[in-house]
Amino acid sequence: MDILDILLRNEIQEDEIKEYKIKRLSELYKADVIIKLKPLTYSKIMEIKETGNDMQIHIILGGDYEGLFKNKELMEKYSSATPAELVKKILKPGEINSISNEILSLSGYNKNMIEVVKKK
Repeated sequence: MDILDILLRNEIQEDEIKEYKIKRLSELYKADVIIKLKPLTYSKIMEIKETGNDMQIHIILGGDYEGLFKNKELMEKYSSATPAELVKKILKPGEINSISNEILSLSGYNKNMIEVVKKK
């Protein structure tokens, strides 16, 4: 079967939403602090790259499945004018790095996605 037959016979699977526990906040608040993350589309990643500013923050905002950092009530509580500012107030730099890397992994980055086919 060739690639065309395979693609015509099958459907592309829905993106997987994964849950991640933020260890520091979970220990601090003595409760599991879980964030749901989703992969980003190619268009969204290109849009983030074009801005060039705070790329990791915008990756988190794009991959935040529940829109946690866009919550008006949370933004008011932490005196944050923007979702990006809220991310910086709630998360440590290392957490921002780890979460954005997880979103990129969900999006197909940081993985060996193709391999050379060896002729028999």
